Amino acid sequence: MDWSLPPEEFGFSTVISVGNQADLGFEHFLRFAEQDTMTRSVTLYIEEIQDGRGFMQIVGEVAGRKPVVAVKSGSSRKGKAAASSHTGSLAGSYEVYIAAFRQAGGVIPARSLRDAFNLAELLASEGYPRGKRAIAVTSAGGFAVLASDYAEAYGSIWSTSPPTTCFASSMPSSRRSGTTQTPPWTSSGTPTPPGSPPSSTC
Repeated sequence: MDWSLPPEEFGFSTVISVGNQADLGFEHFLRFAEQDTMTRSVTLYIEEIQDGRGFMQIVGEVAGRKPVVAVKSGSSRKGKAAASSHTGSLAGSYEVYIAAFRQAGGVIPARSLRDAFNLAELLASEGYPRGKRAIAVTSAGGFAVLASDYAEAYGSIWSTSPPTTCFASSMPSSRRSGTTQTPPWTSSGTPTPPGSPPSSTC
């Protein structure tokens, strides 16, 4: 709840602690979040999932309607030991959980609570683009390389833009004659930093 206070000020419709999951587990609360009209995205903190099959089925269905971001703790040996002493849970293989999230379809793994809340807030915002296709426009070659690495790591697909794709020029208005066209040397398959102002117009 502290994250709802300044300076963070994240908005929560509901906060649920699953405890030791003696009777109700993540899959039950996911159904609640799916049906709750006040909930626009779901953030999960997970130490252990007891009904893996049920979770996989339900979280995949929920993620098809609302964004689901998950933080899996216990990625280190010390973290697993702490989880065991904290709730008696068996944290399990971190890598297996992350693979399961992706296999379920639509579950986005995050490394920290801050990242999870930021992602959930962004994905819940109006007008956020759907799908996996993306285009990167960078100011330097190094950023293009990083963007490519991140895209492959997180499952984004680089869109192949046609050579006549138009974009808004960043040149000052005194030197700009409307919308510009991508120059012949622009790569349409990978993110490319602009080198010199395009000379043709759309």
